[in-house]
Amino acid sequence: LRPDGSTFEADMRVIPVRYRGEPHVLTVVRDITERRQRERELQRSEARLRATVEAAFDCIISIDGEGRIVEFNGAAERCFGRTRADVLGLLLADVIIPERLRQGHRDGVRKFAHSGEGPFVGRLVETTAMRADGSEFPVEVAISVAAAPDGNIFVGHMRDITARRQAESQRSELETQLRQAQKMEAIGQLTGGIAHDFNN
Repeated sequence: LRPDGSTFEADMRVIPVRYRGEPHVLTVVRDITERRQRERELQRSEARLRATVEAAFDCIISIDGEGRIVEFNGAAERCFGRTRADVLGLLLADVIIPERLRQGHRDGVRKFAHSGEGPFVGRLVETTAMRADGSEFPVEVAISVAAAPDGNIFVGHMRDITARRQAESQRSELETQLRQAQKMEAIGQLTGGIAHDFNN
């Protein structure tokens, strides 16, 4: 409490001392209002970011420079059948990448560490991912890189495109059926024309 009645947050150190042979207490007070304000702003910012990541419909998975998972949002939990608590700190390759594709992932992480370039970074690509039960499914992935004081963080936005692939397959099948029907119609018209000519 200041003399004018205003308050401030303080860090207090209380040290017992002897002065002229008598016990005393030395108190050191430091105003930490600005530091606490910055901490609260950082906490609010982190809470907003966490809420945004959790509200996303796409899977958001982040890994460090060694390929270990540092973020795994709710959409990723639902998609892959694994909880955030279970996967944090694990290698991404061992968690969601099919075994036949793992070496390529590891090579890509190493290549980026040396050259700053990777086959998936900054592009939208389609690949295959693996659920907790070992089943594989097609995904669309976009990876960006964020610089952090302790190394790069890779942020992946991933979307299950199984339904889209099925719709594309059905559309292709329907187009094939339509072309077949058009061929049969053309043959029918040709046959009808020939029969008519014969009749004449």
